[in-house]
Amino acid sequence: MATNPRVDPATDLIVPEPPRLPAAPAVWEAQYQDQYTNVLRLYFNRLNNLLQEINVSTGSGGIYPLGTAGDAFGRLRTSNPFTLFDSKNRFQSDPQFDTATTGAGASATYVSNDASVTLQVDATASEDVTRQTLRVFSYQPGKSLLVFATFAMGAANSGVDSKIGYFDGSNGIYFRRNGSTLYFEIMKNGSVTETVAQSSWNTDKMDGTGASGVTLDVTKTQILYIDLEWLGVGTVRCGFVQDGKMYVCHAFHHANTATSVYMQTAVLPVRYQITSSGTGTGNATLSQICSTVMSEGGYNRRVAPNWIRSVSAASIGTSFVPLFSMRIKSGKEGAVIIPASVSALPVGTILDFEVAVFKYPDASHLTGATWALTSGSSVEYDIAATSMSTVNNNIVSSTYLSGSNQGSTSLSSEQEYNFGLQIGVDIANVSEVYTLAARTLSGSGSNNLVGGLSYYDLTD
Repeated sequence: MATNPRVDPATDLIVPEPPRLPAAPAVWEAQYQDQYTNVLRLYFNRLNNLLQEINVSTGSGGIYPLGTAGDAFGRLRTSNPFTLFDSKNRFQSDPQFDTATTGAGASATYVSNDASVTLQVDATASEDVTRQTLRVFSYQPGKSLLVFATFAMGAANSGVDSKIGYFDGSNGIYFRRNGSTLYFEIMKNGSVTETVAQSSWNTDKMDGTGASGVTLDVTKTQILYIDLEWLGVGTVRCGFVQDGKMYVCHAFHHANTATSVYMQTAVLPVRYQITSSGTGTGNATLSQICSTVMSEGGYNRRVAPNWIRSVSAASIGTSFVPLFSMRIKSGKEGAVIIPASVSALPVGTILDFEVAVFKYPDASHLTGATWALTSGSSVEYDIAATSMSTVNNNIVSSTYLSGSNQGSTSLSSEQEYNFGLQIGVDIANVSEVYTLAARTLSGSGSNNLVGGLSYYDLTD
């Protein structure tokens, strides 16, 4: 009647097996009840010993959550991720993505009934369609970064290469189908440094033989996930969500094996890409559905703000006049720059003003701009532009000043950054531009005003 303990190979814990309870006798006797009680007492004692072993705080081993119950650093994964980015295509192709096409047959088409974007290439020519977020996402060392991306692919085509993941043209991690073969890959400084085909995935090949029992069919909708500890040398886990469960397919391990960082940075965009070599047959498609990037365990980095200010008072009229503009410097496209607050002061006038922050996709709205580098070296500013074209839809913040009263407004709360204001860069490396501008509400006079804008640089 005694229970037979077994050793769990994953934890080295001695786990008691449930006992076989004695059968009830035809006629009740006290000895049979005692025997039944003794079996249960023995089993409960073994369970108590197991609980004590699990709860011991000392020792060299420790008990850690297994599989996807733990994040990339072995911490218990809880329900408090901090969302850095999310995307859906409910009423339009998500404008948080930039689109670039190469070739006459390449296209990105919004499909309203499916709330998705179809990337398509004509396999008769060398073509490419890329959809990439304007923003890159601030990785915080010591926090697991989690990426989800949903998609579906058309039928396999020998001349077509499709990629989905957390990457740009130089660095990153992604899922790939080349012809009919599936891969997980890591890219560093423009070169693929690690590539693993499905047949060599080290956790679940998703060919029906793995723990999930799933045979992956990428022509059906899929939920790709990637979590990573960067720190330059950490682990990257790649897999898919099936029926509400996260299954690791392949884990790239680098600590104590690599001789340098496995990629240059973990501050990267989300990207969908399909490329035709021109050797395939017919059209090929990739459906972009939804995506999100999260910092697991929160995001609590704090940095001091930087300021850009107008050097001298500008003469303001009833049309908006630029006080200054800012953008990410060419060559610093991976910078994470978030505007924070605005301050303005009329000088020697009793007129009323509107002071607004405008956001544009480039600097074409400015006349006479001359760009100079800030001391932080990731941001350029202009104070020379004499006029600007304005579109009300481009206003992201506005405040009003009366007479000589100083005004200010905050664009980010003290508790967290407003990542929605982060300066983006398109696929051609053209930066978005923020312009602080002012206009008088009526009247005339000296109409002079000075102003400033602070921003956070979370790049490093």
